[in-house]
Amino acid sequence: MSLPTPHPAFAAHFTDPLYDDVALESAPFGSDEGSDVLWEWGERRDELAPGSTIAEVMEMDEGDVAETVARMAGIDHLDQAAIVRGAAFTLLRLVGHLGEEDRQTVLRVLDYEIATTADPGWLPQEARDQLVPPLERQRGDLLAWRNPAQ
Repeated sequence: MSLPTPHPAFAAHFTDPLYDDVALESAPFGSDEGSDVLWEWGERRDELAPGSTIAEVMEMDEGDVAETVARMAGIDHLDQAAIVRGAAFTLLRLVGHLGEEDRQTVLRVLDYEIATTADPGWLPQEARDQLVPPLERQRGDLLAWRNPAQ
């Protein structure tokens, strides 16, 4: 089963195979949370526009998303982080655009995920190696991302 067709701007910039990986937990669409967001909005793609936000994709108020991200600490919020990250990459994949405020939000989420996953005693090193590099790749690709002219 293939993922929804990516917007050309997404396909041109996010070229690593992890952006099509549905099995790697730390890939944007590999977790249950990220996959669910993408499939739901893949069927509702026509409801999204370049001005759409993470909050809209998550069907939350902007303030609720900010509050959710601000509360992230320890391992207790990894599922919420995967949802926010999945929502951001869903926007990028489906509409080829992510507002700057949302980009900063998902960068904070990735920082949280990297810090939480890179140095916990609860994961063997092999598992950390499989999680952290893909998260770092997503962070680097987001830092380099520039929205195309609309």
